[in-house]
Amino acid sequence: MMNQLNNVSFRNGITYIPEFLLVIGGLVCLVGEWLGTSSTNIVMVFAILSVLTLMLWKNKYLALVIAIVLGAVSLFFMLAVFAEYSEFPSGNKDGWQLLLTGTLLFGSLFAISLIMPRKYFR
Repeated sequence: MMNQLNNVSFRNGITYIPEFLLVIGGLVCLVGEWLGTSSTNIVMVFAILSVLTLMLWKNKYLALVIAIVLGAVSLFFMLAVFAEYSEFPSGNKDGWQLLLTGTLLFGSLFAISLIMPRKYFR
């Protein structure tokens, strides 16, 4: 009986990995900006609170709105990474580093925007 309870809680926790990653990333950005400029980013606070609200209420429409906004923003920034990469000279190490880092970061955010709302529409 106890083993079944541990498996259920672990499985429930694993389904919220995209939300946990978004909250942790938002907190890192929020604290980093606060330490660097001594000001608070209200947009980041709102984003963190909306993901936490999604995790508590499990509202499928809120999940859809967050996924659409996150997907659109990550696609926009991926296009910005490609535009910046095109300005580097051919074969530049810094250009490849920008392309790899930007594609991994914003590609993973886009993947989260596709994965996250699926569990709320089951």
